Amino acid sequence: MAAPSTSSEACNSVMFWTHDYEAILCREVVNVNPYTTKKGSTQRSRMWGKIADTLNKCTVPKFTVDKRLQVRDPVGILVYKHKKKLLEQEKATGITPDEPTELENLLDMIIALEESGEAELQETQRTASKKRQYVRSKAEDVRLKAMEKLSETKKRGSSADESNDKPKRQRRSGDKVIDYEEFVPLYNAYQSKNAAYPYWENKDFCLNSLSSDECFAQKALQVPRRFRCAQGTVCSGLEGLCILLERLAYPCKLYDMVYRFARPVPDFCTLHNVVLDWVFDNHCHRLTF
Repeated sequence: MAAPSTSSEACNSVMFWTHDYEAILCREVVNVNPYTTKKGSTQRSRMWGKIADTLNKCTVPKFTVDKRLQVRDPVGILVYKHKKKLLEQEKATGITPDEPTELENLLDMIIALEESGEAELQETQRTASKKRQYVRSKAEDVRLKAMEKLSETKKRGSSADESNDKPKRQRRSGDKVIDYEEFVPLYNAYQSKNAAYPYWENKDFCLNSLSSDECFAQKALQVPRRFRCAQGTVCSGLEGLCILLERLAYPCKLYDMVYRFARPVPDFCTLHNVVLDWVFDNHCHRLTF
């Protein structure tokens, strides 16, 4: 007689999921929100167990759920059916959907909670991964410092900074031509600020135009055959001496010498300094004060 009574009690304990049961279940899921924990973890399993314990305490209607799966699986089925229904409504045309019920609103909230929980967990995992990589790199750096010399540590640190901070320069190939927009600012930035005197319109320096006094000064001072400036300007010894004498004559400005020597103005300044230094180095002992 004991066995039949046990089987009858088991049959009486069977619960069928009706609309009221499903609404109360969804309310409790929204209240507890088990989606804040990782899927498949013990923390989420405990939260489903907490939901099951809360439902079993209800008197009207009476719940008989003794396992966490008996709570989680019905919610998953309801969410799956609701998503399928929403997809069908989006594809349908020419119809007006009915007003959402309380259960449908709860299922929408559950879907939103699940999606936001997954997004937060992914962001947390990315942050933790970056932190682990940073700690691992620091530990590797400490290990290398313990195994190498101080000079090697400084060399490795400087090479790492150069590779991270300084971008690699790309050499422009010879066949690549810059466009107009690149040329204009370069031309304006590097254009000479000196006044443009048309020295090319004058005749070159000629020895026949010199006086006998200038030729005598060249022989007396033993001027070399040519002078060369630092930037590459070259002139003959006689022409350099004439430029020095012309510049020292008063009044004489640099652009006044263009018509006679047919050179740009900056050349007169550099040649004057070179010849003047040579005269002082070789004949300073002749000066009297």
